[in-house]
Amino acid sequence: IPIFKKWCDAYMSQYLGRDASTIGRLNWWCERFGNIPVTKIDEFMVDDGLIALSKKGLTGSTINRYKSTLSSVFIYFIRHPKYKRAGFTNPVRKESVSRFTENPSKNRFLNQDEQQSLLVSCRASHWDRLYLLVLMALTTGARKGELLKLTWSDIDFKERTARLGLTKNDKPRLLPLTQPVIQELMKFRKNSSYLIFPSTVRQTTSFDIKKAWGKALRASKEGHC
Repeated sequence: IPIFKKWCDAYMSQYLGRDASTIGRLNWWCERFGNIPVTKIDEFMVDDGLIALSKKGLTGSTINRYKSTLSSVFIYFIRHPKYKRAGFTNPVRKESVSRFTENPSKNRFLNQDEQQSLLVSCRASHWDRLYLLVLMALTTGARKGELLKLTWSDIDFKERTARLGLTKNDKPRLLPLTQPVIQELMKFRKNSSYLIFPSTVRQTTSFDIKKAWGKALRASKEGHC
């Protein structure tokens, strides 16, 4: 039976998820269980770990992510051909393990003045396509990730629509585009299948908007105040 830290390494070697925080959460668990054989970790040890996290002031949703990450490691062990007959059960799922309530998400809508202030800040950004991205988000309701994946071949300038891929019924999901969005798109228009919001290094990778968005958001709040 492998020790917990070794098994976490095995788990991460096959992990295909995109949550960059997974390794950080696993490292925290490894500090508690690192040299303990996987099958020696019980529900009370797991519960003590979760209680320790709650004392750090973490939210219920964050603690639940730590809990889910740990559970995934145990599930991988239980299903592994070499260990699936060991009779080990997932301690995270035991009734005695604490449960944490998550706060409901809050929907926050910008008023007209806030939208205008944000767009002005985006127009002044060092990244020349931030205004277009935010304008599309405000007028279509699409998510950041959906917009960043758009390519020029997804845009139908004649019909004034953007294609976001297929629905569960294999039908294209179309976003109606306003005239201001079309006019802004025309400034960067290309006849290619490359991304509309590409990285400055590689056209097949989306631009990392974190820095540009943070600056524009701060400028917008200062201007609005």
